[in-house]
Amino acid sequence: MKIIAVDDDGISLDLLKFCLTGGGYEDLTLMSSPLEALKAINNAQVAYDCILLDVEMPERNGIQLCADIRKIARYRNTPILMITKHKKNTRLLKRPLRMARRTILPSRLSFF
Repeated sequence: MKIIAVDDDGISLDLLKFCLTGGGYEDLTLMSSPLEALKAINNAQVAYDCILLDVEMPERNGIQLCADIRKIARYRNTPILMITKHKKNTRLLKRPLRMARRTILPSRLSFF
């Protein structure tokens, strides 16, 4: 499975890498810039199978980036998981995701 994770926090990217590679996911791209990630996603010769996005990032937040990715035909149905370390952000996600007709999967997962 080809996965890309986008998060401006290097520690979060390291943690994602540790968890994903530990779970056997080796084809992993980690990016800290949303705009560079959008270029990489758009220009990938082989499409990504799963996309992980941080909610709060500079340049473009995860919701905006998700909308940009959904405009690319081959990513209209690709799983996109939104990641946040702040519980308050889950409320901010509900309305845009409902409007996009996407499912919200609440998680109680915490690493810290």
